[in-house]
Amino acid sequence: MRCCGFYVLLCFAMMFLRFVLLAFLCYYFAMICYDVSMFCFACNYLLCFLFVLLFFVMFLAVAAGGACGALLRYALSLLIGAGFFGIAGPMATLSVNIGGSAMMGLLVGGMAAGLVLPEPWRLFIAVGFLGALTTFSSFALDAGSLLQRTGQMMSLVYICLSVGLSLLAFGAAYMLAGMLTGMLFGRGGG
Repeated sequence: MRCCGFYVLLCFAMMFLRFVLLAFLCYYFAMICYDVSMFCFACNYLLCFLFVLLFFVMFLAVAAGGACGALLRYALSLLIGAGFFGIAGPMATLSVNIGGSAMMGLLVGGMAAGLVLPEPWRLFIAVGFLGALTTFSSFALDAGSLLQRTGQMMSLVYICLSVGLSLLAFGAAYMLAGMLTGMLFGRGGG
């Protein structure tokens, strides 16, 4: 069962890589045509077509990122199981929210320190992937389920851990990304 799931994820990753390559080719070709369009009237029509295509590519980047994030979230929920809280759900939600917050901190911290990320990648990672991976609605559902099944104390522990550790993970990753970007690329950071 796990081998089959790994194969499906591998096939999906290969499909995604093809999509990313197409997105980058369209993006950079549109930028080249934009530079040329100042000198060529016919290029303006091509430019309009490419910007419509680029707009479509941006939506596809969000959709592909969302699909990857949702698949990873589902796979992690199967792997993690009930855990500390005794019912299925809260431990997986806690884990993906903390991990997603750390990933967002790395992304935003790196960009704040001067790391340049093309728009299709930013949309894929921040809006699509991390948006589908992390979820506030599952957090609320899990907190409510814990309140009903285990009482106020376990629900309060879950809420405090979720919010506190997610914010801590974001802040630590943000500072780490700033320092790493500064060290690797000689830009200001942390």
